[in-house]
Amino acid sequence: MFTIRPFEPSQAEYEAVVAVNIAAWPDEPNTVENWQYGDQEHNPQYLRQRFVAENEAGQIVAEGICWESAWSHVPGKYGFGFSLHPAYANQGLEEQFYHYMLDFLAQREPKPVYLMTYMREDKTDKVQFLTERGFEAIMRDNVSQAEITDYDYSPFAGVIEKVLASGIELLTLPELQARDADWMEKFYDLETTIFKDVPSPDEFTPQPIEEFAKMFKHPAFLPEGQFIAVDEGHWVGLSTLWLNKAEPEKMHVGLTGVRRSHRRRRIATALKLLAFKYAQKRGIKALETENEENNPMYQLNVQLGFKPKPGWVTFRKDL
Repeated sequence: MFTIRPFEPSQAEYEAVVAVNIAAWPDEPNTVENWQYGDQEHNPQYLRQRFVAENEAGQIVAEGICWESAWSHVPGKYGFGFSLHPAYANQGLEEQFYHYMLDFLAQREPKPVYLMTYMREDKTDKVQFLTERGFEAIMRDNVSQAEITDYDYSPFAGVIEKVLASGIELLTLPELQARDADWMEKFYDLETTIFKDVPSPDEFTPQPIEEFAKMFKHPAFLPEGQFIAVDEGHWVGLSTLWLNKAEPEKMHVGLTGVRRSHRRRRIATALKLLAFKYAQKRGIKALETENEENNPMYQLNVQLGFKPKPGWVTFRKDL
């Protein structure tokens, strides 16, 4: 028998749920610090509730979460996800946890209109669990990785120099912070503008700048890993790197994009090449990123040497 209950945000419980998650996803490691940040800094206007399942001995053997998306908010849209320690798979806990979450969300206002969740495509048993319960795949994100230890820059010789020669500055966030008193507002405007063009199942919901500013507290945030293109004081493009301390030899490429007015000038390529060089100097061996499968940015990543890995699929169930 298993008991499911709300998560208690103690250090011990954080360690327990992260350990369960790593056991379920050994190739997707994370840290307690990252999880605590996500819970403590989320916008309290939106739902974010964790749960745990205990065995008869009181050990936490599964963890889950229900949420509302702040960045693509639709009233009545709720997300959920859960993971089980592999030792407790196929014992009915998946079904128990799923229905526990459905019952929890049924009590919410506004009432659930549809559910969203995500699953990696190579986890065929979990994909089957979802499809058998009426979930449909609505979007797929390609995941890809580039090995950069001995990266060959020769196919891109002169790209950075040509962008600089066109009058575009390529700078890091600390460099811009030192010279631009309005750096926060400009960063916020640039990222918000770019996110509007990132493919998503639902329309992008801009957050207040106060919520955006919480990003700088994230344990994985690297000020020197934020590469920004500037045209006569106007911020026009960026590419970002993040470091998950659970994978010290790999970085994640976050948002990369350029304002529509400055596209097709190889600015994004130049920014990514600078990011490669920075990562190499830090001793990083690989970069990983993901893109919606029809996003042109994926083709740029392929040109840069990123190789495909199993992708993530967004699933939806109308209620």
